[in-house]
Amino acid sequence: MIVILFMCALASPSTVRADTADFAVGCPSSEPFQAERGMVTQVPISIMTYGGSSGYVDLELSISGLPTDTVPQSSSDSSSTLRAEFPTIKVGVVVIHVGEDALLGDFPVTIYAQALNGDLSGQVRNCQFTLSIKNFQKFITIDLSASTVKTNEAVTARGLVGYHVPIGNIVGTYTIRIETSSNSGWKTIGETWPGNTDEYSYSWTPSEPGLCQVRAQWVLESVSEPERVIATSETKTVTVEQGVKVEQINALIFIVIVCLIIAVATIGVLVKRSRPAATNISQRVCSQCGFVNPPFARSFCVKCGNPLASQDSRKQWRELSCSL
Repeated sequence: MIVILFMCALASPSTVRADTADFAVGCPSSEPFQAERGMVTQVPISIMTYGGSSGYVDLELSISGLPTDTVPQSSSDSSSTLRAEFPTIKVGVVVIHVGEDALLGDFPVTIYAQALNGDLSGQVRNCQFTLSIKNFQKFITIDLSASTVKTNEAVTARGLVGYHVPIGNIVGTYTIRIETSSNSGWKTIGETWPGNTDEYSYSWTPSEPGLCQVRAQWVLESVSEPERVIATSETKTVTVEQGVKVEQINALIFIVIVCLIIAVATIGVLVKRSRPAATNISQRVCSQCGFVNPPFARSFCVKCGNPLASQDSRKQWRELSCSL
């Protein structure tokens, strides 16, 4: 099926008088314009108006010479209307969706522009170009940054998309969709877009352990048709092993902190216990001779040998203090 869309802007408010006014249609150069089966192609055109000092003319565009598909179709041609100012050069595109079963080869295509109003009404201008339809194989590749990772470690998928017509000829949004397979089937984990080198890259972090199958799909979205898959890559497998969870790391940190607190407290108790208990000075005063014994004298007075009392009264302590 061939779908034609003409994309141009509208312009000003009054029709132009003929006098010396005229218009022309410009098509691509003499080289064949490449299109590919199953792809949406945009053909650049130009409308030049001249000779009129102001105003506009409505033009009806049509196209002929397109190859037919090999499947049933209602029509191979379509048309649209645009408004061109005087004097100006308007640049637009003719969008052609070449079907998957379109005929292959080089086809002479003509674009017509017919004036619909003003003194130029009924006049037709046209241009011709060669549309070359090929049947190249469209593909997408995929490689993974690692075959084995742990949960919470990143994996990167890289690959190349392949098409064989100039990128400027293609219209629509082309998306690279990354999918993984599980018991519930394939699911999309993210999307990216090919760069100027037709390469793509996408990274994600698996959260569940197990075998993970990964593939990439090249998807087209355009105004002329719903989303469709152009190509699907081979399937790659990555083994995801259970890594340390964040909750486990937090619990480990908490345990370490508690152990440090307990260790510091235990060391403090042990150090305190290892120190010899200070002997009260009242326990070192001999009740017989009144001699104040040194700290190492615990049981007997070093002067008279009298047994030392375990403790003395506060009165004796005060008397001793006064006598000293």
